[in-house]
Amino acid sequence: MIYFDHAASTCIPDYVWDVMREANDEYGNVHRGIHRYAEKTTARYETARAKVANFINAETDEVVFTSGTTESINMVARGLERYLKPGDEIAVTEMEHHSNLVPWQELANRTYAVLQTIPIDEKGEIPNVSNYLNDRTRILAFPVVSNVLGTHNPVGHFVKVAAERGVITVADAAQSVAHMPTDVKQMGVDFLAFSGHKMYAPSGVGVLYGRRDQLNRLEPMCYGGGMVSHVTQRSCVHPINHKMLEAGTPPILPAIGLGAATDYIRFEQGWNRIQAIEKDLLAYARLWLDSIEVKILGQSEYCGPLISFNVDGVHPHDVAAILDEHGIAVRAGHHCAQPLHTKLGLNASVRASFNFTNMPFEINDMIDALVRVPDFLNRRKS
Repeated sequence: MIYFDHAASTCIPDYVWDVMREANDEYGNVHRGIHRYAEKTTARYETARAKVANFINAETDEVVFTSGTTESINMVARGLERYLKPGDEIAVTEMEHHSNLVPWQELANRTYAVLQTIPIDEKGEIPNVSNYLNDRTRILAFPVVSNVLGTHNPVGHFVKVAAERGVITVADAAQSVAHMPTDVKQMGVDFLAFSGHKMYAPSGVGVLYGRRDQLNRLEPMCYGGGMVSHVTQRSCVHPINHKMLEAGTPPILPAIGLGAATDYIRFEQGWNRIQAIEKDLLAYARLWLDSIEVKILGQSEYCGPLISFNVDGVHPHDVAAILDEHGIAVRAGHHCAQPLHTKLGLNASVRASFNFTNMPFEINDMIDALVRVPDFLNRRKS
């Protein structure tokens, strides 16, 4: 199978499985027991947190383990609710994944705030973010890389403009974290979210990064064991740090796997190799898709390794099904970005997303299959 669906989920390499198997052989719950397995697992779990922090150039106590990007963003939206009042504004972009849109819609509904949408231009870029921020704007949420257009947004510029107006920034890094170095200090973002299953770790684990002063402002979304320092029958006290956001038993083995995935990316493969291969694959795919005159969504010069497109006169689901019959896995649908597709006048699109394990000949195979799609459908009808 030729796998061009890495933007949905990456496969887990043996390197990560091996680390998880070793941890599973000496498994215990974390932060609770004093027996040797509990202590070993706690050490592995907190080592994973330190690895993730190092991976994004954060402090260890600025990293919260969650179930994924969606929970991370919801955690911020819920945690900031008490700071919003009627008439305040929350700014999002037209290219948002539902997970970085719906939580802000709900927050606006609960607080009677205004949801401001920042439009994209014909290239799929956002050229004038400053025009949509004002003295009422409290939050700016945006993707580092669009999961449909591939557009790599100018994070530094967004953050600079927001900081000048005292606006909190929330970056969705789900589509960027496995493909380019992430440095939260250099970015300057207040919050950043990503998922393990898009960067060679298991599903069920993700990360919320929060700059320490901002993270400590959040109201916990979930209460219970593990996030309290003192409890009576009538009240509880929770620590004012990252621990207050990790109620209950966390995703222990997936988190350990995520720590291993950061090592796999940086040390087993290396950023230079990953970025060079993926840049070449994207350019090669664009060249060939242009040559067969499919409609490519987004034309930004700065893109992550994914392309969404449509074949004229053929439904994207049919294209994906035919490619699957040729042994090629792509995504079809609105990719949890329905408002963006509506903006583009589309119900759905086909998305091919690459990583460093792919090869140019696999793109050739996809092109060969695509040029046969109309004939294939005609043969079926007859």
